[in-house]
Amino acid sequence: MKINQLSVYVMLVAGTVFVTSCKKKDTTTNTTTPIVYSAEQNKANLQQSGLDMMKEMDDAKNMKTIDNVISFTYFMDQSNPFEEIEPQAIMPIKVMYALKDFRSTGDQISIYSALRESKSLEDDTTIEMAFNDIKGTYTWNASEKKWNKEGGNDLVMIFPATKTSTSNNAKYTIQYTPYTGAVLADELKGNTPQKVVAKLDINSLPITQFNFDASYNSDGVPNKLEANLRVENYNFNTLLSLTSSTAAYSYAFTHNTKNLFSMGTTLTGNFTKAHLESLNDDSVEKAEDLTKVATSMNAYIQVFNIKLEGNANVQGLSNDLTNAGGSDNVTDTKGVEILNKNLTLKAFYTDRNANIGRSEFYLKPYTDTWTEYVYNPSTGNYDPITKTESGESVDVRLVFEDNSKADLETYFGNGFDKLEDEFTKFLEDLESRYAN
Repeated sequence: MKINQLSVYVMLVAGTVFVTSCKKKDTTTNTTTPIVYSAEQNKANLQQSGLDMMKEMDDAKNMKTIDNVISFTYFMDQSNPFEEIEPQAIMPIKVMYALKDFRSTGDQISIYSALRESKSLEDDTTIEMAFNDIKGTYTWNASEKKWNKEGGNDLVMIFPATKTSTSNNAKYTIQYTPYTGAVLADELKGNTPQKVVAKLDINSLPITQFNFDASYNSDGVPNKLEANLRVENYNFNTLLSLTSSTAAYSYAFTHNTKNLFSMGTTLTGNFTKAHLESLNDDSVEKAEDLTKVATSMNAYIQVFNIKLEGNANVQGLSNDLTNAGGSDNVTDTKGVEILNKNLTLKAFYTDRNANIGRSEFYLKPYTDTWTEYVYNPSTGNYDPITKTESGESVDVRLVFEDNSKADLETYFGNGFDKLEDEFTKFLEDLESRYAN
């Protein structure tokens, strides 16, 4: 089992899981009498929370505003107004396509992926160059089925709010502010936005807003990268923050003030540029090297009103991995043993003073099935061949007071592994851009 630096940030949160926010700890003392539930009562409560969560997700994907978003993507697909630049290479436009996918799948992974996208243009095209090339006002021409362009400093798309509408009563405005300070490397020049604001208006009334805000130290190191998407009363947010002593990342999906899904991790240690540069390029590539930059780690995942949170024993994790021959040589079984020894997430309700149990890492059997098409020279056709792969993967489950156990997926459905994959891609993007 290979547990490298990146996957530790993910795995230590939950199963094939995630990482989240740098929210301040609530130091208020809870003086209410704790509620004690039996294991069966906890399971019933979890089942109800799962049903409530599914209802919230169903309501979210059926937001009326998404009908207008689908109209926008429909007309963008009819004719590419930007010629050589793909519309979805522009982050605020990619977010609109992600909302369209959210309607059909109800899976927030598409939105999370769009919000964490750092750069999706060709290597020889910077974000600033692309925006300057395409900025202007584009108006949908229904008779010719194309966009008419006029000059302007912003990127403005004017189009019908629905596919069948005959008037251009919708407007999507994108404003871009470049970062002009020092950068860590020449290839980052023009690729470090300071601020991006995008608003979707229908009949001059705002219905959706996207914001990207970034701040950088004087040496070009980012200390905050935040992307936020508001759609009606729903909000999607990603936040990366970095100081000389902490590094944190969060993702949250909320409805008004209600948490639907959030995840996060905060590392404490020495994250000064001087310290990081003093390390060899390959000295913090593995989990056992984490102690060279971090002294402690807090991680949590919250689904609806159910939260798992705990602290990792960073030194113990490092020692155990080293004694086991290093993370490259750790077996799955030994890796699970090390994780359970050095990280326990407490499971509790966020809306009442009651515990549920604790987390446990384990090996979960899986079977993946897919179809490949193989050319058949006898018929000249490609024949479908079913492929199957079976094995075990590290996952997390709840352990109740009576020692019975259950996966989170039992109550809240699948999809957590996709979020982990997207988060790992995000970290890899950041490493390639800023960890030089």
